[in-house]
Amino acid sequence: MNQKGVSLYTITTPEVIETMRIYHADIFGELLKSESFHLYVYPGEMGIQVVAFNDHRLLLRLLTNDKHVDINHMLCSNPYALQWGKELFDHYMKGSQPVNEL
Repeated sequence: MNQKGVSLYTITTPEVIETMRIYHADIFGELLKSESFHLYVYPGEMGIQVVAFNDHRLLLRLLTNDKHVDINHMLCSNPYALQWGKELFDHYMKGSQPVNEL
């Protein structure tokens, strides 16, 4: 999803940020030092676990119908999907805060 020279923007929930802190702080800590990785937390109900977006791909990590974490995800590269994904990302971005460290 993240090619050299391409920025990646990711919005997720506070619960996912906490999981990152507990289990993956070293990996995501290094990513946060990169100028091409941008992580945000959305404090409200998203209905999805993660939305990640760049100029080439849209990634959605989904939840089950009963709001449990699902290992399935959707990765899109169609131009129409990217446009829709940009609109979705912008919607959540309005209420999100940057995460600069874990």
